[in-house]
Amino acid sequence: KQRMALSRFNRQIIRNIIVFFKHFHKQRIKEMLHLKVIYNDDVLGRKRGEEVAKQKHTEVKYIQKMSPTTTYIYANKVVIIHWEKEKLIGIMIEDNEIAESYRSYFGVIWKSAKR
Repeated sequence: KQRMALSRFNRQIIRNIIVFFKHFHKQRIKEMLHLKVIYNDDVLGRKRGEEVAKQKHTEVKYIQKMSPTTTYIYANKVVIIHWEKEKLIGIMIEDNEIAESYRSYFGVIWKSAKR
């Protein structure tokens, strides 16, 4: 079964996303779920990476800036968010094979990223 959703984000949705992630990290740490994050190796990426790396059960690495897009992979879902100022767009794909494909791709990038 495949599902895909596409959304444009407004400022309220962005605020809700920030609140969601604060709650997500608290719950993730409580449940001892490990998180691997790759940030762009620029000033903003380093700042975010240093903040997130302070959390328990978290590993952070950096790569040369590739794009203003963030990808989240969890369970059978892939969420892609394009963070441009005028074009905040999110896509969620719900499919086991696609999620596994993105996990494999993440693993390749993780191996080449630096700490």
